[in-house]
Amino acid sequence: MRKNGGSGETFIARIWYIITPIAAYILVSNICQVLLTLLYQKIVSDGTGPLSLFLLAHSGNINIGITMTGAAVGWIVVAATAKREAVRDELRESILPAKRRNRGYLIIAVTGCIALGFALNILFGITGFLENSTVTSNVQQYQYQVSYALGLVAYGIVMPFIEESVFRSVVYLRLRSFSTVLTSALISAALFGVYHMNILQAVYGFIMGLIFAYSYAAFRRFAVPFAMHSLTNILIFTISYFGLFNAMCTYGWFAAFLAVVDISCVLVFGFTKSKSL
Repeated sequence: MRKNGGSGETFIARIWYIITPIAAYILVSNICQVLLTLLYQKIVSDGTGPLSLFLLAHSGNINIGITMTGAAVGWIVVAATAKREAVRDELRESILPAKRRNRGYLIIAVTGCIALGFALNILFGITGFLENSTVTSNVQQYQYQVSYALGLVAYGIVMPFIEESVFRSVVYLRLRSFSTVLTSALISAALFGVYHMNILQAVYGFIMGLIFAYSYAAFRRFAVPFAMHSLTNILIFTISYFGLFNAMCTYGWFAAFLAVVDISCVLVFGFTKSKSL
């Protein structure tokens, strides 16, 4: 990144440096989605042809297909940047000692992340926030209109990969070029939360984004936050898709998942001398 003379110029340049890839991704993906939506609407406008009837009958799958396609096109814009930032990041040290980065500790960390995802969703459920949020209800209705298989692909693979590429491989790593792990994790998580565009998902995205960023800093592999994001989405989507989530919205389940989170944090990060964050 280019050095600047004044502190004000440096601050503005840094904001531009961080925001540009997010803006490029959102702009390109949204343009693509709008164009595909217009094409879809044009095809189904007569409502009588066999193709129109087929598309109307599978509108839920078509909508998520449009979303995935737009996101994939937006990802292409930032893919090269993500690769460059990952190469630059190779020289940074992990915040965990080497003995805490093996497969066993990785499984514990991923398990804790999944438990946190469940705990947060259950908390939103038992407090009534999910039920009373019109925006969240609309989002959920949109998400669960798809077939189960396509939902797994969309929410379990495609979107986690793209979002981790943008917000961890680009935004978080760019922040690390001039700030600490903690500051980078907080800012990238906040941007990830705002990206979701409604208050409950913003809170959820911020908390989970912190975990994803710290997992990147700890295990030094993109595959780790991607696996956390992917598996959490897959399991929560599956439980909700088959109507089992409401039965889990109890303080007992919340406490159980929270206990798993606490134990995982202690096992992975506890009892070690902390490196500079």
